[in-house]
Amino acid sequence: MEATDILITKSGGLTCFEALTKGLPLFIYQPIPGHEESNCDYLVNEGLAIKIDDSTNIDHL
Repeated sequence: MEATDILITKSGGLTCFEALTKGLPLFIYQPIPGHEESNCDYLVNEGLAIKIDDSTNIDHL
């Protein structure tokens, strides 16, 4: 994560925690139902991540 400017990922707990501690902009794509969806909702509601619903717009972020 030291070598990137943004992170596009699912919303697994460890990955998101590391991105947040490194100050990386976090874009969440296709979280799996259950825990990852809950993580995604929390992060988006707190303004810590952006959820991507359509992969065709990823290059316009």
